[in-house]
Amino acid sequence: MLTAFFGFFNYGCFCAEALAQTPAREINLQNIALNKCEQYIKANKIELAAKSFEEAASYRRAVESNPNFLKVRELFEKKRKEYIKDLTDKGNQLFLEKKYEDCKKIFTKVSAIAPENLQALDKIQLCEEQLKLLERKREVYHNPSLDIKTIEKWDSERLKTVSMQAINMISQKNFSAALQLLLECKKKDPNNPYFDEKIKSVKKFIQIIDLSNNFNKKTMANPMDATCEIILKTLESEDGDYKLRRYALEDKNFSKHMISISRYYLAHNRHDEAESVLKSSLNFTGISDETMFLLAKIFYERQDYVQSYHTFKTLRVKEDLAAEFKPQIRGYYYELLFRLYKLLIMTVLIQLTILSVIAYRSYEIIDYAFEGVITRFFTFRMYDSKYYYEKGMIHYNKSNFERAITNLTKAISLDKSNVSAYHTLGLCYYRKKTYDQARLSFETVIKMTPNNQRAAYYLALLYDYMKMPKEAVRMLEIARGITVTNRNFTMLEIEKNKRLYLGTFQDYKLSADKILNLNEPILD
Repeated sequence: MLTAFFGFFNYGCFCAEALAQTPAREINLQNIALNKCEQYIKANKIELAAKSFEEAASYRRAVESNPNFLKVRELFEKKRKEYIKDLTDKGNQLFLEKKYEDCKKIFTKVSAIAPENLQALDKIQLCEEQLKLLERKREVYHNPSLDIKTIEKWDSERLKTVSMQAINMISQKNFSAALQLLLECKKKDPNNPYFDEKIKSVKKFIQIIDLSNNFNKKTMANPMDATCEIILKTLESEDGDYKLRRYALEDKNFSKHMISISRYYLAHNRHDEAESVLKSSLNFTGISDETMFLLAKIFYERQDYVQSYHTFKTLRVKEDLAAEFKPQIRGYYYELLFRLYKLLIMTVLIQLTILSVIAYRSYEIIDYAFEGVITRFFTFRMYDSKYYYEKGMIHYNKSNFERAITNLTKAISLDKSNVSAYHTLGLCYYRKKTYDQARLSFETVIKMTPNNQRAAYYLALLYDYMKMPKEAVRMLEIARGITVTNRNFTMLEIEKNKRLYLGTFQDYKLSADKILNLNEPILD
């Protein structure tokens, strides 16, 4: 029993000695790792220093008892922070330069040294996403060796091409195709406000077209339908001056839409509004058979027989009048002709009676009567200035300028204050390139109506062609409809400085083109 006790005692002493020796051995091994860490730090090899420090930290029982560990840890942490900051700055710069592969390598190093660094993990993920996107674009262009700059250049060129196609589709009034192209552009360049504005405009045009077509269908089916009133109010709130509809709809469809609106008003006995719409249609799209026919009927129902007669007469002389209107127009025309001659005869008889009673008192009254109705009756001058003007307009719309000039000249000879006749006469000479005559006509319009924007526009082009810069700029200011009080230049500078004149003329002309919806070329 005593032997067993001494044996157990000796074993306990051996274990205590072994436990005392183990920390000393771990401290020595830890110091070797710490020395390596210090050497790597001095050599600025932070990745190797991190591995050595990790090895030193693995001797956990020696960590607390080894003062050298705390010193080296403080030095290592300081150098590691500096190294991570340098790597992070370098990686961010590479990311901005779109060198994603190099950036990923840098932040992979950062993550290896500091696994707790979330910024490094985020940057690695972003770099991987960009590299995947790069690979997809390489597949699109069927070239695996393309770099980012080349792809961006090609994308920019394609974006420009697609945007120009969209603009072309808009000019062709193909708004659905234009919207698809603009959405594609927006997807590629989401921060470009230009595409946002264009997409908004195109969507507005599509909405206007849908509302107009829906209104036309509803009116044709039943003009008394309450839905028509709702759609029309929506259109008036969105486009009260018809600008959007004029731009979005083809001329033929716009005229059809205006006729639908007038038919709706006529069905609700709102003749004044129907007349206003039809006259606006004539101003915007020119003479059309159905528009003129409805306008003549409104005059007839209002018992304005003279106006109705002239309108039906203008339609009757049209060579390309639609066959469906000929019987109705013929009937109205002869009925109105009978009414007018009856009225004329009654007027003559009444005037003759009055003249026979008061002839001895006033020669001026007799002269007035003969200069009025009787003289015109016996000299067969039943046509007035408006008749010849409307006839001239028909020939002008057919580009038959010679006959248009003849009729417009007659209209002016009968009424010297017919501004529209002078303006259309100027357009005829302008189209014929008889620029001196065109200038005289437009100058007459400006004298009669100083703020006539369209006449001023064409007169500016003629003055530019005739080397009259000061007058050209002044006319473009009128054409823009903007009163210029403070100019950055004087008219003397305009005459002397050709470059200033050309720049000013181009800017003013572009502005006038947008305002007047014109795009006449500069005369050579």
